[in-house]
Amino acid sequence: FEQSLRKRNNKVTMDNKLLKILQNTELDILDAIHAYCKAHQIRYSLFYGTAIGAVRHQGFIPWDDDVDIVMTRENYKKFCKIWETTPMQGYFLQNTERDLRSGINHAKIRKDNTILLSKGENPHVGHHGVWVDIFILDKVPKDPKQERFIRKNAYKCFLLTRANAYNTAQPFGKRLLKRALKFIPQSVRKKRLEKAEAAIQRFADMEQGYFWMSLSCPEELGYHFPMSMTECYRKTAFEGREFYIFDQIEAALQIVYGDFRKLPPAEEQICKHMPVQVKL
Repeated sequence: FEQSLRKRNNKVTMDNKLLKILQNTELDILDAIHAYCKAHQIRYSLFYGTAIGAVRHQGFIPWDDDVDIVMTRENYKKFCKIWETTPMQGYFLQNTERDLRSGINHAKIRKDNTILLSKGENPHVGHHGVWVDIFILDKVPKDPKQERFIRKNAYKCFLLTRANAYNTAQPFGKRLLKRALKFIPQSVRKKRLEKAEAAIQRFADMEQGYFWMSLSCPEELGYHFPMSMTECYRKTAFEGREFYIFDQIEAALQIVYGDFRKLPPAEEQICKHMPVQVKL
């Protein structure tokens, strides 16, 4: 599909035909995740751009090129535990626990025998299959001191995981930082990462006085989601199928995007990834 990649606004993007095929592949992955979660009584919700698509378009945002779902830490740990003995056949669960080359703080379910390679990635290191993102919600106490404690450990995780994946297309400062972090032995980084993640999960048993936060990247630290958001789920139409979504998803999207029902300017209606190779 290399001939279907083209430049727009100085970014590599896909023509509509290729984008639709990619979306259908991601939809197949989402179908598999939905069936897996339903079979093992694991709760998830469509989230971020995928949730906007469900609410505003009853499917993909027309120019969106990925799928986002979210799980509470409790459901995510259950998901990973079941995966150890009963994985989804034909798929790869990528996270820092299972793949030390992963440079992300959330998880991805990647489809085997596919490729979505972004600019600057090394095609010979790691799994580059088409994916669905799984973001994780952690409980964060409303007490400012405790929230600062969580943020401090979240930033430790950002630094320790970012050293795992080097991308030549990133700005010089990021590449320099990653090179510097690689001087810390991987075994040491792994232990420090485990310690920071354990600190973040210290409040997992709280029943009151907390909000939900996704700690996968720095910009998400500004989003505080209410305790009640994860209590109730409903089914929602998406590309002629049904998936699960929070009852309070509109309020959550308002926190992240403001007026999410309003379409962005035309120049922003482009794929956000920069693929250089696609195999479906």
